[in-house]
Amino acid sequence: MFAISRILAALATLFVFASVASANETYTVKPGNNLIWIAKQVGVSWQAMLLANEEDLKQKYERICGNLSDEFRNRTENKGRLKGGKYFCNDNYMRAYGNTLQPGWTLEIPAAIAPATVEKTVSEIKGDRIALVIDDTGSMSNKREETANFYLAAIKKFEKKIVGVWLYANGKVRKYEAGGVKFSTRGNYENTFGALEEAAKEKPDAIILVTDEPGDDWNWGRVNVLPRVVAHCLPDYGTATCRENLQRLVKETRGRYIEGFSVPTAAR
Repeated sequence: MFAISRILAALATLFVFASVASANETYTVKPGNNLIWIAKQVGVSWQAMLLANEEDLKQKYERICGNLSDEFRNRTENKGRLKGGKYFCNDNYMRAYGNTLQPGWTLEIPAAIAPATVEKTVSEIKGDRIALVIDDTGSMSNKREETANFYLAAIKKFEKKIVGVWLYANGKVRKYEAGGVKFSTRGNYENTFGALEEAAKEKPDAIILVTDEPGDDWNWGRVNVLPRVVAHCLPDYGTATCRENLQRLVKETRGRYIEGFSVPTAAR
């Protein structure tokens, strides 16, 4: 009976994700485009554009740049007049996927609206500076991407400021920046607390955490130095393993706990 319930939960999740994906529009890259410019044109944040397209852009970046010499891919700014400019296939610019776009590529435009629960949560955050921290482990897949994009859409709608987007997994923390993705190393495995500490360095008014894992690097004696945390727990096959630790986290930071994944039923 338990196995059947897990299968049904998985099928329901896949149905929800398929519905979201089919609703998303696409943008065809034109000469001279970059992610920041495109995001402005379609009315979403550049962070949301990068999050929605990162895996595809990584693969295309390597197909284009993989056969180029190490000297070219690690050139300095002084050699920026080479073919393609200083950003093209330049690993020194943090693998600037968004600056190595090719005309004709198709990009997914992420959701521009969010579920009412997410919008209400963002609208009630005191202060305008918000950091978004996302579990980047394989178990998250589409759940973390869709949920994070809903928060980015709500942040944009209520004209709050995104101070940064951090993704974490296996002891590494990645920060989205205008030039690409910056890598740093902290903690071990599900390094949730390490990622929250990195985000806190930007002095946000609040941190939004999206995860389906309990985390294994908690330092509960230091959690109370974090700003308010909105902790969004995504159950894995119906089991919310993140519930206990995230509820403790929001209690320590005077934040808010949210559980589950939902999508907007209609544009508002």
